[in-house]
Amino acid sequence: PEGGSGYGYSGPYRVARDGSAEAIDPDWGNGQPVLDPEVSPDGTRLVAMVPDGDSLGYSPASIWVKNMESWSLQQLTLEGDSRFPSWTPDGRSVTYSSNRAGGFDIWMEPADNSGSAELVLDLEESIFEPQWSPDREWLVFRTNLEGPGGGDIFAIRPGTGMDPLPLAATIHSEKGPRLSPDGRWLAYMSDRSGRWEVYVVPFPNAEETEWLVSEGGHLPEWAPNGAELFYLNDDLEIVAVRVRTSPTFVRLADTVLPIQVIGGGPAYSAYGPVGGDDGFILTVRPPGGLNRLFPVV
Repeated sequence: PEGGSGYGYSGPYRVARDGSAEAIDPDWGNGQPVLDPEVSPDGTRLVAMVPDGDSLGYSPASIWVKNMESWSLQQLTLEGDSRFPSWTPDGRSVTYSSNRAGGFDIWMEPADNSGSAELVLDLEESIFEPQWSPDREWLVFRTNLEGPGGGDIFAIRPGTGMDPLPLAATIHSEKGPRLSPDGRWLAYMSDRSGRWEVYVVPFPNAEETEWLVSEGGHLPEWAPNGAELFYLNDDLEIVAVRVRTSPTFVRLADTVLPIQVIGGGPAYSAYGPVGGDDGFILTVRPPGGLNRLFPVV
């Protein structure tokens, strides 16, 4: 599978926009990285992946769900190598990539462990980073990053028999697809300029036009209200870009927040936005304490 390395200690932590931090469960992961965090639509639960060994490149990973109100923690996946979890729009289920049946396919199962896993999409090649559109009509995913120019982004309507629709499929690498909360825009990252940059295109008509959002950046994430688009700059600081998404996409002013994200990227994320003014969830901290991760402001 796709590579990584050991990261030191894990979180996760709730981090305000001013950089102040509050531990949610600093012992979660037992020293392994807790990655690809995503807060549920109702803001009460956190889903993330944790590798079973020291390195994501050589160890299988599992999907876990943390209740941020009761502090309960449960392991969702018990077989295979499972990665890139995301919530369904109703918050009842988690969609993820897993090799439990051979190559990496897209699976989905109830977040409360009340049912068995369901195979959603099986293609000849391995597929990752699944995300449903808000109306649950479309499933967005990307292909394997291995090899030069590996990694393309597609969308499909499961169960309709349609072929995958290319959204960002070039000789370069694309990854990190993120649909806006209203489902009209797709943010993703590409290395076609010679470094990673974040772009936005209309969804699903991605060929119409595009906007460059970053000045060197990766791992885009939308604010739950759709008014901001976040990414990590080359110094791994969170950049908050104010945007307007109706009637068309407009990039407004940006702000570099006093929050540096250690671990993850560009293949795996170690941060996720929380609704309102609640800031972010960060899930990896290095040995040496919080001051290395969160500058004093």
